[in-house]
Order: sequence, then structure tokens, then C-alpha cells
Amino acid sequence: MRSAIKMYTHMNAQTQLTDASPHKVIQLLMAGAIDRLIKVSAMMENKKGGYHDTLSNAIDIILALNCALDMEKGGEISENLNSLYDYMQLQLVQANIERNHKKVDEVISLIKTVKDGWDQISDQ
Repeated sequence: MRSAIKMYTHMNAQTQLTDASPHKVIQLLMAGAIDRLIKVSAMMENKKGGYHDTLSNAIDIILALNCALDMEKGGEISENLNSLYDYMQLQLVQANIERNHKKVDEVISLIKTVKDGWDQISDQ
């Protein structure tokens, strides 16, 4: 049953990405990073291991968000987001080294803030 749910979730995510506008893809990436980091934070806080793949995946998502920035058209906003995404990645690497869920929580808060702003932008 669990594998069927996993397969359905994977197929649903693929369908969303296939049909999504670039704006929606960014929203989905941010939501995915937040979801993964919440799991990582809980595992770190409860002193459970096994979070490295999930953390690595979240860092990859943040890297993808950074790579998606249009530095020419985005100007100062893109430069600021670039710096913020770099900071987030550094914090997550430090969180992993120190096993510090509070650093992960800080990154979650930052991504939520960026996502809230992104959600206010029209999809056009």
C-alpha cells in the first residue's frame, strides 16, 4: 500500500511539473525545499539519523532556484536572491556539520518568506 501511495505521489508531482508554468515550477521547488527541510529539522531535533539524502536534496533544490535567477532581467532583486540562496546553502552545510536543527529552521523561515513574496506575483 505504501509503495502505491509513493507512486501516486510521484506521478502527481510529475503531472504538476509537466503542466506547470515557469512561475508554478518555482513555487513547487520552494514548497519541495520547505517540505524536505521540515523533515530534516525534525529528524535532527529528535537526534535521528538518515536525514542526509533529504538534506542534500533540499540543498539541490536551493541550488536550482539560484540557477533559475535571470541576473540580466532581475537586476538587484536577482542579486539579492543569489546572495540569499548562497547563504541558505551555507547554513544548511553548517547545520549538517553541527547537527543543528535551528540553522535548518532559519532556512525554512527564509524560504517561506521568499515563497510568500513569490506567491504574490502574478503567474503572467
